[in-house]
Amino acid sequence: MHATIFTRILATQSIGGAEGAVLKAYMRMLECHCDTQRGNVTGFRDYLVFREVDVGMPICMAILYWVEDIVLSPSEMAMLEPLEHVANYHVSILNDIFSFDREWSAAQTLGEGAALVNGVRILADNAGLSVGVAKKLCFALVRAWEVEFKSMEKQLLEQDGAEANTNLRRMVRGIERRMTGAEAFSWRTTRYL
Repeated sequence: MHATIFTRILATQSIGGAEGAVLKAYMRMLECHCDTQRGNVTGFRDYLVFREVDVGMPICMAILYWVEDIVLSPSEMAMLEPLEHVANYHVSILNDIFSFDREWSAAQTLGEGAALVNGVRILADNAGLSVGVAKKLCFALVRAWEVEFKSMEKQLLEQDGAEANTNLRRMVRGIERRMTGAEAFSWRTTRYL
């Protein structure tokens, strides 16, 4: 995927507009992956904010705007921000639930320097819970965010003119596809075995 994206970006005469937004989001995600403070996030809320970039949602949004050739005004993009946050949390924590065992094993095997950056662990530590209970609570959060997303979507599209805005509706659908696609991938992949 990365090679294809870079090939398309580099094929353009200038890196601006949608292509520039994709490259900027991608570079921001890579910087986040190399952040020396990566293993120091201990609060669940701070972790969710950190993971918004770490899990790659900004690049997914930039790619969605780019490949769908959607242009929204800054005020329309601001209307989508709350939905993006909920989708980010959903994808991040879902990923953490499925990847926990593998990441825990890697952290134990690699020893010093192996930071376990995982919301299940942070929730378990913050609340004094077992990992099993924290996973169940994280699944409950994921399902609650799905309900919240639908409620926010309905409220957004009931605003004056929003329902008639095809591009806004397409972006809402795209954000939702990011959530459902991440979950479908998580249930089917052997990546976490």
